[in-house]
Amino acid sequence: MKKSILVAGALAVLLGGAHVIAAAPDADTDYVETTTVDGSIPIDLSGAWLVVADMQLPQEKVNSVAQLLTASRKDGTDLTLHLLDVHLPKAIDEELKAASKKAVRWEPTEKELAALGKEWSLLPRPTTRDLKAGDVVYGKVEFTLVTPEHYDAQFAKQKGPLSPVLAESAFALEIVERYKPQTLAPGERVAQVMERRSVYGIRKAGDRMIEGKQATGYLAAGPTAPLPLSFSGPFRMYRLSGAAPVPGKGGKVQRGRPSH
Repeated sequence: MKKSILVAGALAVLLGGAHVIAAAPDADTDYVETTTVDGSIPIDLSGAWLVVADMQLPQEKVNSVAQLLTASRKDGTDLTLHLLDVHLPKAIDEELKAASKKAVRWEPTEKELAALGKEWSLLPRPTTRDLKAGDVVYGKVEFTLVTPEHYDAQFAKQKGPLSPVLAESAFALEIVERYKPQTLAPGERVAQVMERRSVYGIRKAGDRMIEGKQATGYLAAGPTAPLPLSFSGPFRMYRLSGAAPVPGKGGKVQRGRPSH
């Protein structure tokens, strides 16, 4: 079994108030998603994104994890985020797995980003799930966007471990993914992942990429108690489609800069 299936981590975060938008399940999503915005986010996130987080391992090794998400506004409403429950294109998936085996950083090429920009909306949802390959079944996904003046309330219990992530950030994005248990074959023993909690501290924003530091925790079901393990490292969000260029082309986002 792959180690990535067994590792887990708990970064319990005190969720604050602010405006919450709940997206009920639709034809393409059979799990509930909520988006909370606490503060004035300084850039327009509208569009589709490839998120790549580098999990730093011992001996300078790295495991890159990639996901697709979208951000949209309907009829002038607040921002709503959505995590795509799809497999990445075969070529990219194979590159990620190869990089994982070598424990080296993975980064998409310009050609791959261009192709993904055309096909991300056409990627089908999985019809089967391979637990041993790390597939999960989403139960609920919670997104929280928060600006620095609200960090103390939002991250009160984890301010210490998250300090390197939040330092010098213009805003933060937290994603909490809660998974449904899968049926195991008789005699099969797998520590199923129950939850993934990621906090991204955004430091730089260009017209095509957002960068910063992240902390990610997994929580897996253990024989007597949940098994936690956490990782951290840099991350990159590649814009695949969507809104006009964000401010600060390639530079640092100004903390507290208003959206309008």
